[in-house]
Order: sequence, then C-alpha cells, then structure tokens
Amino acid sequence: MAISIYGEMDAWQYEFRIYKRMTGKELHPLLEELLALPLSFDRSILRQARGLMTKFAGKGYGAWILPLYPITKEIQHFFTRKPE
Repeated sequence: MAISIYGEMDAWQYEFRIYKRMTGKELHPLLEELLALPLSFDRSILRQARGLMTKFAGKGYGAWILPLYPITKEIQHFFTRKPE
C-alpha cells in the first residue's frame, strides 16, 4: 500500500489528523483539502490527492511518479479497468 498514492494519502491523512488533534492548530489550506477527501480507490480522488501533495511538498517529493493504486491493483486495473 505504501508505494502508491492510495498509501501515501492514507499516511498523510493519519499523520496530519493526529498533528492537528495534538496541537490544535489549523493546517495549511492544501492539507485541510487533503483531509476532506475520502480515502477510496476512486481514481479521480487519488489524482486530486496527488495534485494536492505535489502542490504542498513540491515536485521533489515524487508523488507524480507513484501509481495511484498499490501495484497489484494497478496491474488488475490495467487489464480489467476495474479498481478491485
């Protein structure tokens, strides 16, 4: 899961929700937008998450190179065009 946008989105949401709860601080608007997205295998949501991560962390972060799904699901999607 980790080497995919789905896995990164899950980790970012978990981390920044905890950070926000512990500090009580408002997050950057891009992070708030990322937290508002539902964690799902919807490709349009994952593309949106990738864009938000790249805008926040910069191109050096490398989210642009990760597959949207974990590699096994990405291969399955390639052949069937179904997410699961």
